[in-house]
Amino acid sequence: LELLTLAGANAFWLGQLHYDKSNYAAAEPLLKKYHAYSEKMYSLAPNDFNTIMELSYSHNSLGSLYLEQFNYTGAKQRFTESLALKNKALELQPNNKNLLRDRADTISWLAKNEENLGNFNAALTMLESASKELNNMLINYPNDASLFNDLAHNYMQQSYLLSYLPSKLRAYNKAQKATTTINNARLQDPKNNKFQLSYYRFLAYQLMLSGDKNINERVSEIINFIENQGFEDTFTINTQASLIHYFIDRNSPLKALQLLTILENDENYKLHIANQVKIRDGLILTRINLIKAKLAATNKLRAKFCLKTIESISEKVNTTQSVKITYPLVQAYTCLNRENEISEIKTSLINLGITNFSL
Repeated sequence: LELLTLAGANAFWLGQLHYDKSNYAAAEPLLKKYHAYSEKMYSLAPNDFNTIMELSYSHNSLGSLYLEQFNYTGAKQRFTESLALKNKALELQPNNKNLLRDRADTISWLAKNEENLGNFNAALTMLESASKELNNMLINYPNDASLFNDLAHNYMQQSYLLSYLPSKLRAYNKAQKATTTINNARLQDPKNNKFQLSYYRFLAYQLMLSGDKNINERVSEIINFIENQGFEDTFTINTQASLIHYFIDRNSPLKALQLLTILENDENYKLHIANQVKIRDGLILTRINLIKAKLAATNKLRAKFCLKTIESISEKVNTTQSVKITYPLVQAYTCLNRENEISEIKTSLINLGITNFSL
């Protein structure tokens, strides 16, 4: 078993190196080799906690890979197998903190996969299930900042999905929970910059969803934080985008334009967008183009940015049915009065209760 463990670990880390570089073709044979070693270990000791977990992790690794390769059926099978093995391991160690956290994480992966399959409500149900598990863990481990972090991110994933519905109240409530929860992590570990980034990201999104049309005093705090951080990652870029939406929705287009100009003039932002285009991931560019369409002074300019939105996201439609892709696509086509060209996609969203496609 020891030799198989070492061989499996070596295959995993080599595969993970390729995975982290988005070289999924190179990662696949190595992660499959890791899985084969794990299966052999499991066949030799099917009731051993460590072999059960190793096989579970190998399923999870392949599930993550298949998700990136848009093989959602394969990913679902792997995540389901991984979850079943974790449940088996819990029979041996029912109070294992790391195992309980891992199970919640696997449920979240399943939710992400369901979202990509277009199963909006199933994804929400799974995220809710994972959040309940994390909440139960926090009863026993109230001083674990990382658990608060996991729970906050779970709440935000729920908020992102719920925000596509016409009423923003449920999305706002989840975002508010996320902000409160990540703040608990931040208070426990004030030097953790990731917690700080998450806090301001979640707060900006929460305020954006708020029905209060007065300018909240905390907005200045978020702006100051972002100015000190720069736009080196998607977190800060999306935080700025939420602030821009915030001012648009409160009839402050000049402030929104000012924040948009700051973002687009930033060298790190330009580099990030260039890298996104290179790997054909146009999500941020899609969001920015829709913001520009919303701020456009003329119909001609609005149409230009709606067309750019379609160009930046159209390839993704062939690889996923996620509402995060289909909704902005329908928005852009609606803006151009061409929604009849994607009537099937629009109907699928309407069937979910998503009915407002205005910018």
